[in-house]
Amino acid sequence: MLSKTPVELSGSDDEGAARAVIEQAGGVLSLSRNDIPAGFVGQIYARAAPEDVVRYGAGDLAALAERAYDFIAERQPGAPKVRCETVKLHTSGGHKAVTVIDMINDDMPFLVDSVMGEIADRRLDVRLVSHPGGDLRNRQFRAHAVQAVGDGEHAGGFGAGMTSV
Repeated sequence: MLSKTPVELSGSDDEGAARAVIEQAGGVLSLSRNDIPAGFVGQIYARAAPEDVVRYGAGDLAALAERAYDFIAERQPGAPKVRCETVKLHTSGGHKAVTVIDMINDDMPFLVDSVMGEIADRRLDVRLVSHPGGDLRNRQFRAHAVQAVGDGEHAGGFGAGMTSV
């Protein structure tokens, strides 16, 4: 049975719980999008901090990964692409919305650091950062995709998405 709320565990349990919710999210996404590779959700969140991942329900992580995949798929190679949107959450307990910044580019390794610096300068909170650099679509398509998720309900909250900054 899929969890409809984020997992609340001590730091020592976060890694296993994060793996479990990411696996559940992959299952959720595979039910609706067979065109998205089976390992995509795992790749998107593999570098995210476990304590951040477990704040979100599997359905919301799947939806954020789906958005990221579509964002990546619609990009012209050689051209950077950035998007900032508030996204409603449905399976993450008290979290009702997040602001997501998605960025993708070829060979601009410090773009994420620059965006994260700008967010920090504005004293905004980043809730989840995922930076799955590398070969996301095929061997000819090498890019960095970023998705950081922030709390869209509160004035100080912000998310940068680097899929998912």
